[in-house]
Amino acid sequence: MTAIERQAGIAEGIDQTAESADEAPDLKQLLERLELGLTEALGLVAQSERDGAMMAVNAVLEFVVSIPGWERRDLGGPLWQLLTALKDLDFGRVGSMLAPNPAVCNRKPDAGMRKIVKAYALFFVDVLCRSGWSLTEGCTIVAKSLQESGIRLGGRIDSSSWKSVKGWRDRFTKLAEDDQTRAIFEGLRPSLLSLPPFTKEESRDWVKGQMREVLSKMGSGAAE
Repeated sequence: MTAIERQAGIAEGIDQTAESADEAPDLKQLLERLELGLTEALGLVAQSERDGAMMAVNAVLEFVVSIPGWERRDLGGPLWQLLTALKDLDFGRVGSMLAPNPAVCNRKPDAGMRKIVKAYALFFVDVLCRSGWSLTEGCTIVAKSLQESGIRLGGRIDSSSWKSVKGWRDRFTKLAEDDQTRAIFEGLRPSLLSLPPFTKEESRDWVKGQMREVLSKMGSGAAE
């Protein structure tokens, strides 16, 4: 179907739903406005994929509500719901429309969430080491706590899993200055000095409790 045929089909649908000739909108003008909105949205994607998507959805919505019959039939309803769900993400809310399928357990974690997890893991390793645990022991405790909470490290829940956490620690100095993991870890580090002295067992129990609390607040987005 050619562009002209598609335009003629749309026009026919508009004519059928319009109650009068005066009510029928200028299709050419509406399509030009839609094209402009989608073009602007495409240009915005490079800066923010979400903002670009919202602008594109909004452009289509403006087109839909400009068609008298379509508006009365609430054909833009699903798009309004999508736009609302996208806006809610800016406030930390994930609507059911955008929530991942809980039945899929092998999906990759959210990159931002993963960076937060790494930052807290490194901080908790420091807490454990300060209380007398070796680096290997500290990484093992943290790795097991992560895995028991559903965070996959690429290995099983055994002594080898500590290598993943130690790898995060070893690569920390190579992170960019504005890296999220670095920023969060450096923000947590001063609080290490304000913690009371722990025995080894106390620090282990404190870290496990804090890990569970942090991950529960982050929700399923932190897990793989």
